[in-house]
Amino acid sequence: MTRDQSEPESAIGLSNAPRQPTPWSGTRQRRNNTLGIKGALLVLIVWIVISGSGFAARHLELPSQLAFLSEAAIPQAIATLTLALGIIVFGWRDAALGASKPGTARLMWFPTLYLFAFAAVIAALGAPPINLLIGLAYSMFWIAASEELMFRGLLFPALRRTLRIWPAIGLTSLIFGAVHLMNALGDGDFIGAVIQTIAATMTGFLLLALRLRRGSIWPAIFYHMAWNIGIFGIGFAAQSDQPQGDDMLNAVVDHNPIAVAFLLLMVLPNAVYAFWLLRHAGTQNLPGDVQFQPQ
Repeated sequence: MTRDQSEPESAIGLSNAPRQPTPWSGTRQRRNNTLGIKGALLVLIVWIVISGSGFAARHLELPSQLAFLSEAAIPQAIATLTLALGIIVFGWRDAALGASKPGTARLMWFPTLYLFAFAAVIAALGAPPINLLIGLAYSMFWIAASEELMFRGLLFPALRRTLRIWPAIGLTSLIFGAVHLMNALGDGDFIGAVIQTIAATMTGFLLLALRLRRGSIWPAIFYHMAWNIGIFGIGFAAQSDQPQGDDMLNAVVDHNPIAVAFLLLMVLPNAVYAFWLLRHAGTQNLPGDVQFQPQ
């Protein structure tokens, strides 16, 4: 647990005793290193290359030996395992891979309401086949694990050590949103990628807030996974023979201003709840925060 320099020591009960490892420090390796901003940006570039290999496999004439990369989950699984290997080998701490802080599960009430709403919409439109949902869950797990490890697990702590809490939160969320512009490489829909970038940035605030308030990235991974399943599940359900489903999907795909505004308003509560969770971020110690070390 950490604090900004502006916080008085008496307010958080600091002593002269050495800092003890926290339950959410991420690894139990003997090495206890930190990943700096330059290192985190290098890892981000590697992550982007691996994650983007699926686009290359689908749109470039790659050797047949690399055709497996066109499967949506494969590049993300490789990226996840690469990041996990880096954490283990280099002993990067503060990845928040440990258990959540006891007593913080109640903070999931709002995300849970969202997921119930998604389930209700999918049921109303006509749930897709179970085998499709299983395949979707498999793909979404690797996507969520990969993105959470990269952004909330590694990039945020690296930025936080040299930035105040809110600049670190904002920059992490903006970069997370910006990488979704890569989706335009897949279908050439730049406008759609911009819309997704805005939505991802707003949701990114909540995912980071969950790490900071619960002291672990696991709640963010599973909410990220469930959120994506809900979004894509609604899309699949809307492709059914039901006219209302087709009308809704076509309006979003065609970037109808009203449909896009509705989509963004649907995501906005994620950001609102995140700011509520972090309303005392500048003055109180947060379980998932790391040591601020100004240069």
